[in-house]
Amino acid sequence: MEQRGPSSSLEYCRGAKEEGEANAVTFLLYGFDKYKAKKRRWRISEATLLTLAVIGGSIGAWTGMQIWHHKTMHKKFKYGVPLIIILQVALVACLHTFI
Repeated sequence: MEQRGPSSSLEYCRGAKEEGEANAVTFLLYGFDKYKAKKRRWRISEATLLTLAVIGGSIGAWTGMQIWHHKTMHKKFKYGVPLIIILQVALVACLHTFI
């Protein structure tokens, strides 16, 4: 098994930080959208919320759905966000195996 150097560890930490930030932003935006929905005000589009999940905020999207009780009955969110998580985990596993 090949040992990883300090630069790859640093890159991993940087990637984990960016992933955490993407999830935090997505989580907060799901809460903000729920707040706006209750106030019957301008909303964040569903396409934007799903795009945020795809580009790295899938855990934040799922957590936001559960905590804020937001978009939990919409099929594209109810099934789409968990599917995005599964696909992202599979992609990371494949990349980790082959790289």
